[in-house]
Amino acid sequence: MKIITDVNDNYANHTKYTKEEMIGRSITDFVDEESLQNLDEIIKIIQSGETYQKVYKGKPKYGEPFYTEGFIKPIKNKAGEIVEY
Repeated sequence: MKIITDVNDNYANHTKYTKEEMIGRSITDFVDEESLQNLDEIIKIIQSGETYQKVYKGKPKYGEPFYTEGFIKPIKNKAGEIVEY
């Protein structure tokens, strides 16, 4: 849980990590803890089927932290079950 399975090019560019460096790692490696204080609540919202939108403080590979608007949305299989987000 909370493991990155895909990253868009724009976010990877902001973090200064490659997609390959990010996939398989925890979201907490790339998003500041202050932006994830209510992570359990965020997960509940997503598991209810809604998209969660917020401005996050990112932790880049090097350089200053950055802020970006992110969307976390549920990905469902054909049966309508959430399999990822």
